[in-house]
Amino acid sequence: GKPDPRDARFLDGKFWRELGGQAGLSLLGDVPGVTHLPKLDYEALRRRFAVEGFLCTTSVVPERPDLLDRLHAAAKLLRNRNLAPVFLYVFDETWELVMAVWRSIASVFGVSPEELVLEPSVFGYLLDRPDDAQAKLDSKAMSRHTYVGGNFGVPHRDHTYLDCFDDEDRPTMVSVWIPLTDVSGDSGCMSVVPKEFDKLFSEHDAPAHMLPFDASSGETNFDLAAAVALAPL
Repeated sequence: GKPDPRDARFLDGKFWRELGGQAGLSLLGDVPGVTHLPKLDYEALRRRFAVEGFLCTTSVVPERPDLLDRLHAAAKLLRNRNLAPVFLYVFDETWELVMAVWRSIASVFGVSPEELVLEPSVFGYLLDRPDDAQAKLDSKAMSRHTYVGGNFGVPHRDHTYLDCFDDEDRPTMVSVWIPLTDVSGDSGCMSVVPKEFDKLFSEHDAPAHMLPFDASSGETNFDLAAAVALAPL
């Protein structure tokens, strides 16, 4: 059944150490930090972001090739206990990955890591590919609420343009998606609309600016064909 949030185990470090230990993760331990930035063309990534409004790249932790596998294993352990995968953020290795991304983002935008601030909205999903029987169900049955770790496959804009850019159109906020497994265009990967095809990208006053998908009509307010799957990665 559904876990009781009052369960005392959730405040017990031993509980989380034993669970994470099964996947080789630690809690408040001595985890090696990221000492070297990956060899990426940060200038090219900066230019792509300026033109398209998004960017994607390879692993930012090449010196820890098993890190994503261990985090994925831990996500499955969590769900097997009916705990949401977002509890990955309890473990040190998750924050090691976050800090590696942090350093890379700073390099892309030409600032120091100390100038960045974490906007405390973090998520974790563990998706299942529906079988043929599930695929025939209606959209409500396939919603994110049908299983622990599910997400919501609905086009949306998290923040307004004013929230994410300054008066000189420089980015002040970015969202980051980190897949823990190999992904393809039909395996639940993230998709984005390049800003050149997003007519309301900077039109923060437009009524549909924060409504790329109209649930009442079932229609999108952008060209769905312009969406780009962030895959393969």
